[in-house]
Amino acid sequence: MTFRRLNTLAASAFATALLLGLSGCSQSDTALETPPSDLDGMSEQQLNEFGLAAATEAYEILSRGGSPTGEMGGAPAQPDESTLAEARALLDDQVLIQRSSLNYGITEQTYVPTDIDEFEIERMSLTRPMEDVLVALYDVALPGRTDPATGEVFSGRTMPRITVLRWNADDQRWLIFSHADFDTPEATLCGVQAIGDPATSDFLPEDVALGTQIVDDLVQAKLANDNSVYADGYQIVLASGERNTPSKPIASLTKPVDPSNVEAIRSGDLMAIRYDMPNALNVDGESLAQKFNPRLLTYQLTADDQWELIASAVFGLTQGVADDIECVPTTNKR
Repeated sequence: MTFRRLNTLAASAFATALLLGLSGCSQSDTALETPPSDLDGMSEQQLNEFGLAAATEAYEILSRGGSPTGEMGGAPAQPDESTLAEARALLDDQVLIQRSSLNYGITEQTYVPTDIDEFEIERMSLTRPMEDVLVALYDVALPGRTDPATGEVFSGRTMPRITVLRWNADDQRWLIFSHADFDTPEATLCGVQAIGDPATSDFLPEDVALGTQIVDDLVQAKLANDNSVYADGYQIVLASGERNTPSKPIASLTKPVDPSNVEAIRSGDLMAIRYDMPNALNVDGESLAQKFNPRLLTYQLTADDQWELIASAVFGLTQGVADDIECVPTTNKR
């Protein structure tokens, strides 16, 4: 039984629960089309099952492009337009994505999906800080994942993701507003002529200025042990997999630090901020290495005009693929 089949069964179980009238739900065609009102009254377990169904649906869509399942290489450097459109349809117009291999963010205009086949999703934790906003924290394994544009071969190991979704009333669908991808490139495909990393994006100066101020305020709050900046239902994850819990914050700040390379997107009452930060964190009594690492924060604006943190991704050191890294033969059958 493949990884994908395991998760499809879980998604089917959730769809069956919807059809049986869970919480007075309407009969939505897919998890991603389930309106916010159908989530009212769900228990923590039911929300997590919904999150697993939605994530499974998204990864099924992403797995349709690229080379056939079980093969690496042989796919065109650019996916066909219909596949690309289907993948981009998962994204909010103002999306911000951070990959571990980049020291800048990917937006809807610069996004090109990687080639994935089978997948296994575990440890889904879904919270709902606002009626129309979801924070999904989970682990996923993507064996055989490659980037046709760069020739990078990713680890395939089970690694964390944290995704913020917002209900789009026009599309009648949950769309990705921010996404942190911790998977690391560990080899290249032999003989691939790399096109290059995704292009950099332009960001509004006023969004960058606001994002910088919000991060500065967060630094001061952490130094003062002020938890008022965190929203109910916020989630935090480190690249090594540690997760925040309401009763036990996973990290404390040991000294003032200044963000650099700030990129930010504001869309209404949501704000996504990507930046680099020198590590000054203490996790369970152990200090992290003093090197610059990417961060991806997502905030919501409250009714009293306060920005509250709902999702935080703390990356390890950004690592590009070295020129002499091992290459992996393609397995396409052409």
